[in-house]
Amino acid sequence: MFLPLKCTSHWICARQQGKIAIKRAKIDKKCVLGLRVRMFQALLSVVALISSLFHPNPVDPIVITPYGAIEGFELDSANVFLGIRYAKAPNGDLRLEKPEKVEQWTDTLQAKEYGPMCLQGTRLTDSEDFNEDCLFMNIVVPKERTSNTAKFPVFFFIHGGGFQFGSPRDYNLSVIAQNFVNKGIIFVSIQYRLGTYGFLTTEDTVLPGNLGLWDQKVALDFAREILPSFGGDIDRITVGGESAGAASVSAMALSPHTRDNFAQAVQISGSIFASFAMGNDSYEYNRRFIEAIGCYAFSSMEVKTCLKKKSVKEFFEAAGQTTTDFDALFGVPFHPRVDGDFLPAEPSVLMDSAPVKPTISGVNDKELGGFVLDGFNKSYIDVTWPFWNSFDRSGLLEKLKITSQHIPNLDDLLVQFYADPIEPGETRNSSECLTKHIQSISDISFVIPAYLEAQEKLSHGWPVYLYITSFYSKSPQKMSLPVKGSFHSNELPYLFGNKPRFPILDNEASRQFMKNIVDAYFSFIKTGKPTIESLQWKPISKAEDDAYLSLDLKCTMKEGFMRKSIKFWTKEVMNVVDKTKLKPLFPDL
Repeated sequence: MFLPLKCTSHWICARQQGKIAIKRAKIDKKCVLGLRVRMFQALLSVVALISSLFHPNPVDPIVITPYGAIEGFELDSANVFLGIRYAKAPNGDLRLEKPEKVEQWTDTLQAKEYGPMCLQGTRLTDSEDFNEDCLFMNIVVPKERTSNTAKFPVFFFIHGGGFQFGSPRDYNLSVIAQNFVNKGIIFVSIQYRLGTYGFLTTEDTVLPGNLGLWDQKVALDFAREILPSFGGDIDRITVGGESAGAASVSAMALSPHTRDNFAQAVQISGSIFASFAMGNDSYEYNRRFIEAIGCYAFSSMEVKTCLKKKSVKEFFEAAGQTTTDFDALFGVPFHPRVDGDFLPAEPSVLMDSAPVKPTISGVNDKELGGFVLDGFNKSYIDVTWPFWNSFDRSGLLEKLKITSQHIPNLDDLLVQFYADPIEPGETRNSSECLTKHIQSISDISFVIPAYLEAQEKLSHGWPVYLYITSFYSKSPQKMSLPVKGSFHSNELPYLFGNKPRFPILDNEASRQFMKNIVDAYFSFIKTGKPTIESLQWKPISKAEDDAYLSLDLKCTMKEGFMRKSIKFWTKEVMNVVDKTKLKPLFPDL
């Protein structure tokens, strides 16, 4: 029980050496109370004791960190700490500046609710859930250690959303506890600045961009400082991410500011080698935004000063004007870039000096299927119902022309590979044409970048574990689609319990796939070598540079990672088309 407060000290619940313990802490002398107050407190404690006998209420966990005490709450067999600030609020004078380290606090930090989400792309909302002041992290830890000296490995996860949207709130804490924390892994998720707030640039030292990446760097630094207090092993941190989060992981593994601060990486559908992650189109969209918001000036410093005075509403309106006619492949106008600092050179160059890290990387077999069928980008990949049945070869050819525009000699090659060959008089049905369309843009945005990065890492001695996810839940909604397969973000509901784009069935097949994918990541985080039951997931090698795990209901090792697409782009296109002309698609060529 908790004793009544004494006039010289009080009692708090603290976590030390992995156990909940009662700890005496000194308080200010001004807290000396009169006799009547002490008697009243004693009475209250007796009442509380009697009440607890009938209504047991476990004490919320408190962890003492180098920055101050943090109080969370219990969930199932885990302790949860939400909304922990890791950097000062990036607003006012700190808007469009590198994140500044948070200062120590004196009162116990109540970490029981998520912090506000970072402002999202061009979505203007009056909700209090969105704010410029958004640099928070969440930590979920096991309740108990197996011994006083045991330390937990850490899974530090970065959400996706094309650097424009997203939040860790999408993840289900109970599922995270079940899949990872109950098995002895600490799970950390973070928020970082998005869109113009995180990636706007004047392409010089005044506003070099990559602020969202700097947020991630400071978050990782902060986590390394406080995780030992939670029982975390900072020598066994796995940084993982999905989509833009995976591209961020890719960048962090190469940046001299972050590459030495974690042990291994998980990249789910994303690479810094992709055009959506580091395209060469940022100048035009940054210029448009600065013009639209009314900050066009002779000097970058004047631009930055002007931007700091603009309202959130003005930022959103200008971003909307900037991207209305955006017709790029993946619809990401503000993204990371080679800035001479966080990324001092092209990723392939940085690979020469980056420390080796075991890395899981892979794709879904129909990555952009959901984007095409949902109409994510109206000008490029929109083929929404009821147009599915009318999408034919001419529609496919039109989409391929958009891909090949401004790239000499590419159009005919794309047509030959994705639209042909067909026999004279033969036609392709709409489902086949949609499948080819999805394949073409998925290859460019995900498949080829993942393969190029894996080969670059292989040449530098990195253990790289490739995979292709083929499993998908055969729900009525999914089965009604003209194209079946595993779409972008398909793995996340099974790993973290977030709401899927298309409903999934709670059946034996889904449970088995969840077990497979969780076992793979769990074993990798714990040991550095992923396994699924008795199957050993082999890394690629010089002899088998396209070996991959087929992540499905029954997992198997196979050869030929997206072999036809890889051969087409790396052996045919890149031998015919000037590589410098292909940079809009693959910026690091």
